[in-house]
Amino acid sequence: MSASFFLSLREGASVVVRGASELTICDGQVEVRFQDLSLGALTALRRLVDQGAEEDELIASVRQIDEGTAPRFADHLHALDQNGLLLRSVCAEGVCLATLAPMAAGFKYPSPMVVLAQSYIISRFACLRRDGGSLILELPHSRTCIVLQDARAAVLVGALAEPATVTELVNRVKLLPAKEVALLLALLLKAGTVEPTLDNQADSIKCDIPVLQTWSFHDLLFHSRRSSPHSFDASRFRPPLRQTAQPDRVPALSWISLDRPEAKRAERDRATVAWVQEQRRSVRDYGTEPITVGQLGEFLYWTVRYEQPLPGVLCQLEVYPIVDICGGLEPGFYHYDPMRHGLAQLCGRTPVIERMLMDASASIASPKQRLQVLLVLAARKCSAVPYSLVLQQVGASFQRMYLVATMMGLAPCALGCGDADAFACATGAEYCFETSVGEFLLGSMT
Repeated sequence: MSASFFLSLREGASVVVRGASELTICDGQVEVRFQDLSLGALTALRRLVDQGAEEDELIASVRQIDEGTAPRFADHLHALDQNGLLLRSVCAEGVCLATLAPMAAGFKYPSPMVVLAQSYIISRFACLRRDGGSLILELPHSRTCIVLQDARAAVLVGALAEPATVTELVNRVKLLPAKEVALLLALLLKAGTVEPTLDNQADSIKCDIPVLQTWSFHDLLFHSRRSSPHSFDASRFRPPLRQTAQPDRVPALSWISLDRPEAKRAERDRATVAWVQEQRRSVRDYGTEPITVGQLGEFLYWTVRYEQPLPGVLCQLEVYPIVDICGGLEPGFYHYDPMRHGLAQLCGRTPVIERMLMDASASIASPKQRLQVLLVLAARKCSAVPYSLVLQQVGASFQRMYLVATMMGLAPCALGCGDADAFACATGAEYCFETSVGEFLLGSMT
């Protein structure tokens, strides 16, 4: 029995025969056209579409029909690879154990081979997640993934938490013959999800990309999804419209209408953009006279108010002011309504609110500093907007807040941390539906 991968085409791929030597394979998104095919190559490609076959068996059939055309057939497989159409699987007794699937066009099938005497370990960047009835093993920076379709393959992945050779893996797993274990390890190696080690030590990995040593798993995973080359059907994660309604919050205790500032003021007219940019900085010390409700209202008016939902904005940020000291406003937790330009008080200074203020105070390295107003920015993850874009919107909001605060002569400071659990407790909203994504301190200047 051949010890090679089982080749097949991605689900949904179809073939169109246009003549005695011409064939097109497509899946609705990409199309690969082959011309001047030999009879052996044409037969082998049709087998890929119909049911798939062992790689060595396909190549042998091509050679048997058309001697000398096997190298060109390898080029055909390479073209299918680059267009993300070709799958490679490991099977045992007719059961598919795992499949290497390209996730983006431009994929290049890697060449590393398993060395029997070499020990291997799972990459620290490997991520295992469920998709339907299968487990997906992938790397953030890879253009391919491994679909684990059988529990025995998942057991082998778990056994690679410590370095192991093929022989050691056979002894650890005890569920698969040595041939299938070696093929599974080869599949994982070609996907980059396992790495060779030095001297059988987990902390001595032969890293082909040294710069990866400066990345953490979470940073690389997040960065890869910022502008991911992976195929991603966003509609799969878009909830029904009935789920995008306003989240339930704790009932408002009171409503405060805020004054609308004048559109033009003489002192503002003299503040040029260059001057505001030059003066913009974080300020962590406050004056003896606190910020007033009028100043807070004007600040919110210029930074986050809008007359109607903004067109093209898929995830509008919400602002929740937490008041410690503010002239004309009681301490407590508020929600700002950007269309009505007012504040709804959700609660007073409860233990949860106290905890959020203490965290904010500690984050500016001044635990004893009495804060004035903490603005919590929140986002409703009610659409397929990538999280990275939400954070970019937070950054843009912070910049606008800095400029307006500088123009108004207030003390601004963006924070680098927050407590999403405490926020969910304070609002009563579902943690994953509306969550805090940024915190900003505001107060009076010294």
